[in-house]
Amino acid sequence: MSLLGLDIGTTGCKAVAVRVDGEILAKTGREYHLNTLQPGWVELQAEAVWQAVKQMLREVAAATQSDPIEAISVSAMSDTFTPFDRHLQPTYPSIVSFDARSTAEAKELGDRLGREWLFQTTGMPPHSTHTATKILWLKNHRPDIFKQTCWFLCYEDYILAKLGAEPTISYSNAARMMLFDLNQLIWHSRLLEICGITASQLAAPVQSGAVIGQLNRRLAAELGMSRRVKLVSGGHDQPCAALGCAIVAEGMALDTTGTVEVLLVAFKQPVFHPAMLAGFLCCYPHVYPGRYCSFAQLQGAGAAFRWFRDQLGQIDIVEAQTTGRDPYDLIVSRMPARPTNILVVPYLAGSGTPAMNPAAKGSIYGLTLGTNKYELARAFLEGITYELRLNLDLLESVGIKIDTLTAVGGGAKSDFWLQLKADITGRVILANRRMTEASAIGAAILAGYGTGAFPALEEGIQAMSSPGQTFYPNAEWHQHYSEKFNRYLLFRKNVSELDGVI
Repeated sequence: MSLLGLDIGTTGCKAVAVRVDGEILAKTGREYHLNTLQPGWVELQAEAVWQAVKQMLREVAAATQSDPIEAISVSAMSDTFTPFDRHLQPTYPSIVSFDARSTAEAKELGDRLGREWLFQTTGMPPHSTHTATKILWLKNHRPDIFKQTCWFLCYEDYILAKLGAEPTISYSNAARMMLFDLNQLIWHSRLLEICGITASQLAAPVQSGAVIGQLNRRLAAELGMSRRVKLVSGGHDQPCAALGCAIVAEGMALDTTGTVEVLLVAFKQPVFHPAMLAGFLCCYPHVYPGRYCSFAQLQGAGAAFRWFRDQLGQIDIVEAQTTGRDPYDLIVSRMPARPTNILVVPYLAGSGTPAMNPAAKGSIYGLTLGTNKYELARAFLEGITYELRLNLDLLESVGIKIDTLTAVGGGAKSDFWLQLKADITGRVILANRRMTEASAIGAAILAGYGTGAFPALEEGIQAMSSPGQTFYPNAEWHQHYSEKFNRYLLFRKNVSELDGVI
């Protein structure tokens, strides 16, 4: 039998069909566009996402005729929500997670209920990313739309409902909405009351891996799939990716480096340390039953290095085009072998945790007439990796021990950067280069678990696992970088005060 994992992201979606032995049978993807009608606003058209998903399903169905899909699960971005009428037609565009229009509503909720109470109850530090603030914004600013709306859905529950299930959401994505009682695993009546909605207007929360329906008969015929395809509850994309990479136990973390770098950790019991609230670190259910997770993030990590490439690497880009090489590989190959004396605070797209300040700016210290651009390039990677260490130290300060990082995403393609991460953080780095579709693979594991193809999640993890290269920290360079990291923290504090970050 084969299983299908769908991964619904902010700017695109992926579909990966796998056999129960782990062989990938088919994979495809589609992109869609974000709309930014005014500063701070970011919207998405739900129908465009659904059409992209249907195109992928047709393509995968055609490619798996010899081993048809028997179950589908969904990994999806969190926080982004869409208001729908009773026919599941949008009454307003999707408001994307990093849309900042609800900053005032986030402050209102924090002031009204208390930041500590919100964190202890929902696991979410109050912030405009969370769905509750966006629903409250719609109530305050578009009461006409609010009154027309029957459903307030995120993308996991929306796509599964379009496929044929009753609106159902995993605990992991429900908790991200800041409307969910993390202790009782139900919608919190006080939060619903403040937002002016009822539990019946939200999807029903369930454990990841639960069978919640079957593919709609008419849709199955349209897509060329069996009507018997089962629909299985999925989860938030980050813990789905962690499941795909076997990050389900304490001591391990998933380091996903793309445009944004995300560091996810797993643990057995909820953690509500005051330092987590101060550092905008969340606590919510993992897609692995009985486990919890949190994540730190650096906004624009890969984007900062791409800025360097685009602005200062034109010669490298041209050479790469003529030689068929990757421009990043050329830049990295020309970096100095030793650490630099330059400090780069890489906040070119604002800061992530622990400050979460979109107004933060990037800064460079230590330039001389003898500095060349490849030294500066290495300093950019060092600065991004200092932020990784900063967040690792924050997580360990609240009792979450991390020995090993599994690296996925674009950053995992560079041996140089992976060794740099080992040297700066002092942790062992495992490179899982196969897992470019880790979130979709995690969803496929949940599909197999829900239908009994994997009697235990460990069997699904084992079937989908693949060995990777290991990078160990160099003791000498780790000591050197530890001393330089203290200088980085001082520089970061000084420049951050200029932006009001700290």
